[in-house]
Amino acid sequence: MYKDKIIKALAIVKTIADIEYLESKIMSTSQINRRTIAGRALTEELLALTNKKAREFINNGEQPF
Repeated sequence: MYKDKIIKALAIVKTIADIEYLESKIMSTSQINRRTIAGRALTEELLALTNKKAREFINNGEQPF
């Protein structure tokens, strides 16, 4: 499942740039049908997970730019 792939990828990311790459892939993948309510909810959930991970990096001192 696509959600599992993203969770595994978030576990191994090293920079905020990696997280931005994952966010772009979430928004452009054809594996999520965003026309459905479930697809939109999954997209929002995955983006929330990437946002949470990015905040962890920022709190640890990495610059967001």
